[in-house]
Formats: sequence, C-alpha cells, structure tokens
Amino acid sequence: MDVNYKYPLKFAKIASRIKVPYFGLLSARWANPKENSFYLRTKGKTEDSIEKLNLTNLNLFRAMKNYPADKLGYTMFRHAI
Repeated sequence: MDVNYKYPLKFAKIASRIKVPYFGLLSARWANPKENSFYLRTKGKTEDSIEKLNLTNLNLFRAMKNYPADKLGYTMFRHAI
C-alpha cells in the first residue's frame, strides 16, 4: 500500500506545499475507491486524496495494461525524461 498510496500522496503534499506548477499521477484504468479489488480501490483512494489537495495543475493518467499503445507511451515517456 505504501507504493500505491502513501508515496504518491506524500509527493503530492510536498508538491502542493512548494507550489509545483504541474503534478501528474499514473494510476490504473479502473481505479475506484468503491471497487472490490484491493488494488483498484487503493488507486481510487489515492486519486481522491490527491484531488483534495487542490494542486494547481493535476493530471491523472489511467494506464491500460496489455494494450499496444503501452509500448508507444513507454517510448514517449522514456525520451521525455
């Protein structure tokens, strides 16, 4: 739960405090705080908690596993860093 909830929330709180102009979070496709699946419920709670911080520019990205676009997204992300 640390990697999927505590760490992203901690980073977002720090970003909010130091007024980072942009915060992006990679979540899960079916993230929902009311979901039966522990993983998807945790991802949904993480999104909700971060949204409540009212960051200046928050973007939530929901990954789609086993989809051809994954490779393209990974390539674009890798070159952007």
